[in-house]
Amino acid sequence: MQIVFIIVWSLLNAAELLLLFRAILSWLPVSGRITDILERVTEPIIMPMRVLFDRLGIELGIPIDLPYLATFILLSVLSSILTI
Repeated sequence: MQIVFIIVWSLLNAAELLLLFRAILSWLPVSGRITDILERVTEPIIMPMRVLFDRLGIELGIPIDLPYLATFILLSVLSSILTI
């Protein structure tokens, strides 16, 4: 059972790192294969939160991707819970 927690924790941490890397690259004038791959890998992780925000009508008109931020925070919280 502990191996399952380790695998899930590792996947959550990998997703966090990929999301962080995507955020950093979004601030730089970089485009190409790496950004395409990051988008393809991370967008399915973010999409449920985007759908939820759309259904709830949450849009503050600020230049921050709130579903992205909420997903990152949720992954961090889940990862922290698994380490307890």
